[in-house]
Amino acid sequence: MPFGLVNAPATFQRLMQTVLSDCIPGKCLVYLDDVIIHSKTLTEHLSDISEVLERMQTVGLKLNPSKCQFFRKEVCFLGHIVSAEGIKCDPAKVQEVKDWPLPNSAPELHSFLGLASYYRRFVLNFSFLAAPLFDILKKKDYNWTASATEAFERLKNCLCSPPILAYPNVSDQAGPFILDTDASDSGIGAVLSQKDADGVEKVIAYASRALNKSEKNYCTTRKEMLALVNFVKHFRAYLLGRHFIVRTDHKALSWLHNFKEAEGQIARWQEHLQEYDFECMHRPGKNHGNADALSRKPLRYHGDCPSCTEAQVSLLQLEAHTSYSWPELQSSDPELALIYERVRNGGERPTTQEISKLGWETRCLWSLWDNLKIVDDILYYQHGPTYTRRVVAPQSALPTVLLSLHQQLGHAGSGKMIEAAKRRYWWPHQRKDIIDFCDSCEVCQTIKAPHKYNKAPLEPIITGHPNDLVQIDLVGPLPVTSRNNNYILVMVDHFTKWCEAIAIPQIDAVTIAESIFDHWVSRWGAPLQLHSDRGSNFESIVVSELCRIMGIRKTRTTAYHPQGNGLVERTNRTLKSLLQAFVDQNNPREWDRSLSQCLMAYRASIHKATRQTPHYMVTGRELRLPIDLTSNTLGEDTLIASEHVIRLRRNLNKVHQMTRDILQTNQRYQKEYYDRKAHGSPVEPGDKVMLLKEAPPKGKALKFHKRWEGPFTVVEVLSDCTCRIQEPNSSHSLVTHFNRLKPFRQQALEQTSPAGTVT
Repeated sequence: MPFGLVNAPATFQRLMQTVLSDCIPGKCLVYLDDVIIHSKTLTEHLSDISEVLERMQTVGLKLNPSKCQFFRKEVCFLGHIVSAEGIKCDPAKVQEVKDWPLPNSAPELHSFLGLASYYRRFVLNFSFLAAPLFDILKKKDYNWTASATEAFERLKNCLCSPPILAYPNVSDQAGPFILDTDASDSGIGAVLSQKDADGVEKVIAYASRALNKSEKNYCTTRKEMLALVNFVKHFRAYLLGRHFIVRTDHKALSWLHNFKEAEGQIARWQEHLQEYDFECMHRPGKNHGNADALSRKPLRYHGDCPSCTEAQVSLLQLEAHTSYSWPELQSSDPELALIYERVRNGGERPTTQEISKLGWETRCLWSLWDNLKIVDDILYYQHGPTYTRRVVAPQSALPTVLLSLHQQLGHAGSGKMIEAAKRRYWWPHQRKDIIDFCDSCEVCQTIKAPHKYNKAPLEPIITGHPNDLVQIDLVGPLPVTSRNNNYILVMVDHFTKWCEAIAIPQIDAVTIAESIFDHWVSRWGAPLQLHSDRGSNFESIVVSELCRIMGIRKTRTTAYHPQGNGLVERTNRTLKSLLQAFVDQNNPREWDRSLSQCLMAYRASIHKATRQTPHYMVTGRELRLPIDLTSNTLGEDTLIASEHVIRLRRNLNKVHQMTRDILQTNQRYQKEYYDRKAHGSPVEPGDKVMLLKEAPPKGKALKFHKRWEGPFTVVEVLSDCTCRIQEPNSSHSLVTHFNRLKPFRQQALEQTSPAGTVT
């Protein structure tokens, strides 16, 4: 058989097996052209060498002297170093691994993992260490990551310093093999070992693998049984036909042979295990570290894994006052000391004269004398034999007791706190202390709304002439039209209710400033005051400079208080309703073509506040509608220019005076009605307050947003509705509306964090 053919190795192996059949495996081991002769003594070794060489000579097989090694205590065989101590890796191969560069392609990575996998039985937790590298090969694109580099270097280090594994002893006098298995949420592992003649347990091989997506959903018992079945198969060559011991830290597996009426996968596994002779023993987890480490050692791979679920570790704060500190606290408390010592020593009830000199708390305990008892040096109050014992809490322990209980109940309200506390503790005025504590908890004040929000008195905006005050706002974003418009800039005169609405493509400061000048200032003149919300486009340098040049006083609402710009907000709603009526439903994106119709309808409609149309308030006559052309309902006398001016002035003066009277009356009634429901404590400079912030910061979830911030300090009261407050630990101040504030309550009891924490 010539070399190079596919079946040449098998033919050559069969030849060597035939020639040395009587010597295998007692005297030598053969793999193709590698023959290793092993003996216990020098005399036996000489005899064995002679016999093997004679067999070679008889069949005409030639040996190359330069490739032969004789009388060695340690030889290299099939990439392993074999000695009397056991088996370890070939240093030459290890050096090859040590010098291996980072793989730049999938074939290079395949090559490295092929060499590394050959020595996997020497590496504890091999499958976990190599997992990031195998994950790269699972993906379509070769994408090398930092975690892969870490795994690559860590695996090289483990391969360069492998342990020495013992030989398996298969003689009749040898002890049984021991298979330790374990499972965790991420993988399974096993260690095969055997005791030597001195009774010392030595490792023969390690094995481990990660769980796939479906296996991770198994229950604990099924995972443990999977580990057993998997590694019994893995070590089949050692275990089949021999009695062995299985050790596990899962007690349910010790009843493996007694499972009744098993079905499905469990039944198939049980049937597979029936061909093995083994005894299943339970070993506590603290003694099961060898297999447990293989299954539980975490993967240091932080890439995306679709089958993994992130879990958040919670911090549980435990009460600092344990059973070891209560006696000390009770005996050292000035109010409890006398009662504690008398009850502890079995003494008589203190006299009235003794009690009269002490505080109210001591007198309360004195009145409950028959219900006090000492258990394990702790003073308890028990109302009757059927009631729960309650620890008598000294005043010094209350801050920590209240804080611990409040936190562990998830910052519950005072009602739940009272019920929980009275089942565990007793102290005087307990209810009042708990209510005060809950009301002054800083966390609760940031997440819980007050029973009633502040409602400041109404402060009407008073104007008496056209163009005294113009309010502006934006509507949008709306669908982009063919003219690229997707916003509406709305401007309303506060006195006449005249409205201008301009479709604009963007809301930058330059566009806003140009629209104000082109559509209001150039048409009606510069208003005395321009009022808006705190949008960055309205508060920009460009708009501020326009107002400065035109002599316009720029004002703004307080933050998160749209009621301060109420007229334009209400006008926005009206325009939206008109757009819904006028927009072509077959082509709703062309809403800007219908905006002029909406404005005409608005200006021709009587406004509820003035009882006149905005057009009449500005021009002194009604707007002529298309319907008026057919009925001539708005026919007017022909007048010369001077007479028309006089009539127009008279009409405007009359309607403006009527409007001022109407607005003044309406505002007085509105204020009286609104102020009946106004409430809230008036703030004074120096007061501590909490500020309502409805919108969460960018990137934070709305549902977990703490809506109240603080405490802030009131610096200045500007009006009945507004004040200036200063941020905590900062010199920055801001003006806010009274409705967004609530009083901050300082803790009456000095809080101390619980001493003990566990994770």
